[in-house]
Amino acid sequence: MLPEDFDQKRQRFPLCLTWTTIPFLSWLFPCLGHVGIAGSDGMIRDFQGPFTIGVDNFAFGRVLKYVPLRIQRPDDVERMDQAIFRGSSDYQNENWVIWTNNCHSHVARCLNYMGYQNSKWHMSASIPPRFMSEHPFRAYLPFTMLALIVAAVVILLCVPWK
Repeated sequence: MLPEDFDQKRQRFPLCLTWTTIPFLSWLFPCLGHVGIAGSDGMIRDFQGPFTIGVDNFAFGRVLKYVPLRIQRPDDVERMDQAIFRGSSDYQNENWVIWTNNCHSHVARCLNYMGYQNSKWHMSASIPPRFMSEHPFRAYLPFTMLALIVAAVVILLCVPWK
């Protein structure tokens, strides 16, 4: 598969970083979410918890955002697949710690193994994502609804009614 060969129904995103919301956490902080990385086969690998790498079973649901990885040379595809496999193998032996060793750390290690963009990646590094065409609004809907409810309650409680 090539990066252009996306299959949204089967959730296949070859050589992409993927993102989805985490219930409750992303509702309060919409910039936080769960990430994974897909190899050339399109199957997403994500660090789902202590000593657990999910393969083709993205934690927390469907992909809402994705970032295609840039392929510079034809031999990059095999090198990228090997880096993803190596990073995922490492994380099968890692404990999960929410602030220091999580799904973002897993993706960063894979990017570092592939030498992606000649950068040193870490868990807070950011690449601008693309929304899935069918879900551009869904990522922020719970936050928007929660903010509107809080605003309505504040207005109802703080505005003097005569």
